[in-house]
Amino acid sequence: DGETGSADRRELHDENKWRELEHAEKSRYRSQLDRIRYPQHRNTTAGLHVHVGVDDADKAVWIADEARWHLPVMLALSANSPYWNGFDTGLASARAKIFEGLPNTGMPTRFADYEAFDRYERRMVESGSIDDRGELWFDVRPHSELGTVEVRTPDGQHDPDRVMAFVEYTRALVADLGARYEDGETGSADRRELHDENKWRALRFGHDASLLDREFETTRDLGELVDRAASRLGVPGIREVYDAGSGAARQRRIRREDGVAALADALALRAE
Repeated sequence: DGETGSADRRELHDENKWRELEHAEKSRYRSQLDRIRYPQHRNTTAGLHVHVGVDDADKAVWIADEARWHLPVMLALSANSPYWNGFDTGLASARAKIFEGLPNTGMPTRFADYEAFDRYERRMVESGSIDDRGELWFDVRPHSELGTVEVRTPDGQHDPDRVMAFVEYTRALVADLGARYEDGETGSADRRELHDENKWRALRFGHDASLLDREFETTRDLGELVDRAASRLGVPGIREVYDAGSGAARQRRIRREDGVAALADALALRAE
C-alpha cells in the first residue's frame, strides 16, 4: 500500500532562510547534522515519499532498477519548488537539486539482485558511512526493513488530490514492473548518467521538459510521456495533474501578481 509524506505548505518554503531555522532535536537528526554538516544544515526540503509493498526481495530490487527511467517523468510532473532562500532559482524543482547535496542521494546504480543490494547496505553501515540503512536517500530504493519499494522523487503538493494522483501512479508502476519481473522480462542495463540527464531536464524545466525516451535515442515532451503512462497503467489522475498546469509556474504567477503573502496562503495544504 502507498504511504505518503509531504510538507504542510510546500516542499521548499519560498521565503525561509535555512540559516535562521532551528533543527529538530531528535537524536537521529542531531547525529546527521554533526556528521554531514553544511549540506544537512541547509536541507530544509520535504518531498513526497510513497512506499509500495513487494512480496519478494529480488523482485523489489529489480523493480527499483527498472523504475529509474520513470522517475524524471514523476519529477517533471510534480515540480513545485522554484524558490530558495527568497529568490527564484530558475529551476522548476530546486528541492531536487538541493537534496542532491546530501550523501547517498540521487539516481542509484543498478543492483544485480537483493544479495548485491544487501551487501552494499551492510558495507555502508559497517564502515560507519551511515548510521542505519534508512540513511540511503536515493530517489528510489528497496526498503529492506519495511519490505517495500520506496519512491522518493516527487515534490510535495498543496492539494491532496494531486498527492493521491502520484500515490496511484507509483502503486500502478510498481505493480506493472512486478508483473514484468514475474513474466521473466530481462532488466535494462542503462547507464546511470542517462537517467541523471533526464532528472536534470525534469528539475530544470518541469512541465515544459522534453525527456530522453526509453531507448535514450530521441526526446519526448512530458505531455506525451504522461499520456502513455496514464493509458498503460490506468491512472488518469496524472493526466489531470498535467492538464492543470505547472506548480512552479503557478507559484511564480501568484508571487508576481499578488505578492509573497498571497503565495504562502495559496500553498497552504488544502484538506477539505
